[in-house]
Amino acid sequence: MSKTSGSSHALAALFGLVVGDIFIDYCRPHFPSIIRPLERMAASTSDWLQSLAHIRISKNLLAPALVAVILAFAWGMLYHRLRHR
Repeated sequence: MSKTSGSSHALAALFGLVVGDIFIDYCRPHFPSIIRPLERMAASTSDWLQSLAHIRISKNLLAPALVAVILAFAWGMLYHRLRHR
């Protein structure tokens, strides 16, 4: 198997979803001012998916996924900035 098989990306995606869920569960009671906007964005994304593709996904699933996307973006930016110095 080659080194560029994508298993590291799959593991990072799984890690991002798990960390996103832990982040949401931990921050909800302690930092509601951070979680409310994420949940509103998740609800609007859910409504958009419903109108576009008739797919209903709970905001309880989309909020951790949104955190995972933010983490992946930050990781990608940091990785490329450090790699291409």
